[in-house]
Amino acid sequence: MAVVTRSQARANARHRTRTHAASLKSDQHKRVVRAKTWKAPVRTVKHDPAQLLGPDLLGAIFSHLEAETLRNCVEVSRQWHAVAKQDYLWRPLCEDLWNGKVFVPQRQQASSASFKQRYLASTTAATKASLTAEELCAFTWNFRFKRTAGAYCMSYDPFWTKTGPMMQRHFHADRSVTGSPRTHPFWMPEYECTWRFTKYREGKAGHYVKVNYWPALGISRTPGWGWRMENCWVVYEADLQLGGPLANGLPAPAPAAVSATAVASAVGSALEGGAASAAVAGTSA
Repeated sequence: MAVVTRSQARANARHRTRTHAASLKSDQHKRVVRAKTWKAPVRTVKHDPAQLLGPDLLGAIFSHLEAETLRNCVEVSRQWHAVAKQDYLWRPLCEDLWNGKVFVPQRQQASSASFKQRYLASTTAATKASLTAEELCAFTWNFRFKRTAGAYCMSYDPFWTKTGPMMQRHFHADRSVTGSPRTHPFWMPEYECTWRFTKYREGKAGHYVKVNYWPALGISRTPGWGWRMENCWVVYEADLQLGGPLANGLPAPAPAAVSATAVASAVGSALEGGAASAAVAGTSA
């Protein structure tokens, strides 16, 4: 029988410990590898709900959805798209969206545009913090001073004194600005006011309106989709009313009138052309 010394016993014990630790580490590594490579079984939907329910029942379900969810349904499949884009689903959503809004050009949008397109166009337009020249000139603007303008200005402002209707301003296509009532001491009829668009205010890029040399007016939207312009001293707000003449947007531009001079010129050109043709025909004969 072999005699195992104490040092050999210690060496054997250390060897067994290392072997056991290596085995545990190997098993742990295998479990990690298996966990990383394991994939959940893919469950495929054998039947599209649109095929099982039919378009009518699916549309009835879609009628309870919010606009954003209904918009996502359009992207699911062709069958869902065909149902989710229907006007009968988007019309009530448009009516809810437009309720209480003072300026909604999409109400009178061409009939070729679906209510889904009108809804999306409305949500985009409602956040547009800029004005076209046509919009600026079409609106009547209620005007008032801010407290920062000082007590003197506030003492003459009907908004603060509660002595009458607010002052109003009108922007015109010739770049002039007029006001009403004309007799108000702050209007100063002999003083010329002009407006222009500018892209910067105090070094900040954006879309602004500048009247004379005064600080540029920043443009924003009101909760009712109206328009507001303001600087450090004054506030302009478009005088738009629910159901008012501009509630459905700006009126369509009138067709350009043809001047009498243009008509006479066209007739003269036609007569000259006819005479020249006759002369050529006579020469050929």
